[in-house]
Amino acid sequence: SDPAACRNAMYTGLLQIAEEAIAHNVQIYIDAEDSKTNLAIYDTFITLLESPLGHRLIDPGIVVQANLKSARNT
Repeated sequence: SDPAACRNAMYTGLLQIAEEAIAHNVQIYIDAEDSKTNLAIYDTFITLLESPLGHRLIDPGIVVQANLKSARNT
């Protein structure tokens, strides 16, 4: 599948979630379970956080999977 199309789809979904979170005054966290796609997920979430909509989110966060070898470097 096309990585750019996947990121666009993920970003569109995150925008909808962010709009709902803001409307209901709740937090959102990203929990990336699939280590093969973590970087794409994190990059997409950071893009959201840097947007005007992302600046309106209440304490957004990323859940780090402590058992992943890559978590040791965070």
